[in-house]
Amino acid sequence: MDDRFFNGVIGCTTKVCGYKLRSLTPWHQLMLSALGSSVFDSEKTTTIDDLLLFLKVAQTDWPNLPDLRATPRDYYWGWRLKKIKTLRREMDRFKEWLEIQLSSPKLWQNEDKDIKSKPSSPAIMMLVVGLVSTGGLSISEAWNMRVSEAQWFHTTLAELKGAKLKVAYDTDKMPEKTTFTKEEMLEKAKADLPPAQFKAFKQSLEKNKDK
Repeated sequence: MDDRFFNGVIGCTTKVCGYKLRSLTPWHQLMLSALGSSVFDSEKTTTIDDLLLFLKVAQTDWPNLPDLRATPRDYYWGWRLKKIKTLRREMDRFKEWLEIQLSSPKLWQNEDKDIKSKPSSPAIMMLVVGLVSTGGLSISEAWNMRVSEAQWFHTTLAELKGAKLKVAYDTDKMPEKTTFTKEEMLEKAKADLPPAQFKAFKQSLEKNKDK
């Protein structure tokens, strides 16, 4: 076990811009996604408005909807966060809390050839439905459980039910892949070799295939 497991199950609380943050739940993630929050989009920069929106959403539990009307506290913090030092401090607190909230299990790669097609249902809905249908949780418990703890619960439950999973801890060393398909070899060679050498490698691979 490592910090990802302990963070995922134990969690943490903090205070950002006067709002107390306890647990990030699937309900919060659903609301934030519906509102187009940039917090979970690595390609976007989290602005002051994005941060304040997140903090307001994180105060609600399923099935309640967040009250997004601006309050005197929002105006006050919107003014305070214009100072770089204050913004950096509050953002650092927020990012530290969020990292712990998202400490989900990392799994070893399954190289089984008989892989089923990927499901099309939303991932957050599959997590909640799985907790309810196979974990015995109520719909309220599932929507209000901390996301990281729910992921660990879900993964452990799947393994107990016979799923061929293996959690990869930070102290583990990932095994190097020793077998590759022809397409994988060509893709890697094309990325690593100069054009002339790649052409020769491809021709050699084709000759060996015909033998």
